[in-house]
Amino acid sequence: MISSSKGKISTIVSRMSFDSSKFRIFFLIDLFFFSVVFCDVLARAIHVILMIWGGIILINNYFIKGIYKRVCYYKILLLFIASCLFTILLHFKYNLLYNLLYIFTYLLCFFVFYGMSSEKGIKDIEEEMFKLFKLLVILVTIISFIGLVFTAIKIQMKAFNHYWLGIYENRLVGVYTNSNLLALFCVLSIIGTHILIDSDDFKKQSNKKRALMAYIFSIVINTVSLILSDSNGAFIFLLIYLIVILFYKLFSKQNEISIKIIVKNVSVILLAGFCLIAGSFKIRGICQDGIAVLINDMHKVEEPIHDNKIDIIDKSKDNSQDTENSVADSVEIGRVIGENNYDGSSGRVTLIKQSVVMFKKNPVIGIGIANIPDYGKIYIEGGLKFPNFHNGYITILVAWGLVGFAIFFTFAVTIAARFGKVLFKINDSQNTPFPKLFSFLVAYSVYSLVEITILSDITFTIFIFWAVLGYALSYVLNYEGKLE
Repeated sequence: MISSSKGKISTIVSRMSFDSSKFRIFFLIDLFFFSVVFCDVLARAIHVILMIWGGIILINNYFIKGIYKRVCYYKILLLFIASCLFTILLHFKYNLLYNLLYIFTYLLCFFVFYGMSSEKGIKDIEEEMFKLFKLLVILVTIISFIGLVFTAIKIQMKAFNHYWLGIYENRLVGVYTNSNLLALFCVLSIIGTHILIDSDDFKKQSNKKRALMAYIFSIVINTVSLILSDSNGAFIFLLIYLIVILFYKLFSKQNEISIKIIVKNVSVILLAGFCLIAGSFKIRGICQDGIAVLINDMHKVEEPIHDNKIDIIDKSKDNSQDTENSVADSVEIGRVIGENNYDGSSGRVTLIKQSVVMFKKNPVIGIGIANIPDYGKIYIEGGLKFPNFHNGYITILVAWGLVGFAIFFTFAVTIAARFGKVLFKINDSQNTPFPKLFSFLVAYSVYSLVEITILSDITFTIFIFWAVLGYALSYVLNYEGKLE
């Protein structure tokens, strides 16, 4: 009896050890909690175990069994890895182990995440994808709601001299470690909700109205949180996603595509996109002011009158004391160009200039990604403004040089062209999540111009891209098989 139980437990553990699907979900959820206050320390400790688990899956499932050869464009990816290793060896005196850790995470991204279709079938991958997005939507919505409650009751405090809760520097941080991360998760939750509408779980709901109301509640909570976060990058991410969805909807309804139709639809998309982006930023500013007034009125705080965020004070009266108390006690949301050293780019223009200086020092092979902060101190007086360039493409260029960038660019263009060909063969009536995944990837590519993405760090922001790329590729391979 005991030996039988031990045998069953051993079998379960063995299956779990090599189950890449469960690993991806656990790994991404753990990385998500890196960004939640009070949870980040435990999440980082668990991450060590998960990295070992990932190594076991990578070696056993992909290299020992030879599955890596089934991964699309694996030769290009391995060539990129070889190029990176060459760069690391040339700069071995600096952060050798840290650079090698990045190489390991790249292998996880390329094979265990992007290459998931080489090991799993479309049904298993689809089930995994819907499960992951459902978990993320639930977690993000709950945590965003808690953050909004903190804001409503005007909690603005520093905990354990490390975490800032509520509103920080006129931006909602809630119970996340960073406003930009809060914004990104809200966008992912909104997109995830949109994708979940295609899930079998939603279609099989006995009470679809109730399920739809839950999705709408999630979208509202995360949209409000996104607005209060005042994150330009994440806001553009969502807007680009919506524009690409519109682009697909317009073209998918055309039985025949001509030059006239292309010009007409592209013109409509450009006009709609411009109006959407310009209008959305204006509406966001109005909402920020309105919510700030609402919160202050709830707590009976007199809100200063604003004209483009500049306080207008009646100089005929001595308002110095009242103004000081009002500013100290009132909530203000949103940053203003020219105030508190905010220039609209949050230092990204400076980072681009600094990246040019560093790129010129080692343009061909780069310096290695873990060496960027150290070389910044060597080549730039005072060092880099931030430890990272906040641009996924520039980071690859500086870290791995023209050689690494060219190899990666070849992979990106090849996979993008393949996705594009399949996209326009799919009819909108097929009700597939692939166009939404494609829109996510396009929006993420734009977002990468202003944030730490693609291969720039060991965070959720990087791995979610490779996971979605893997999900999208699985649909592409499935459709290509059907079209043949």
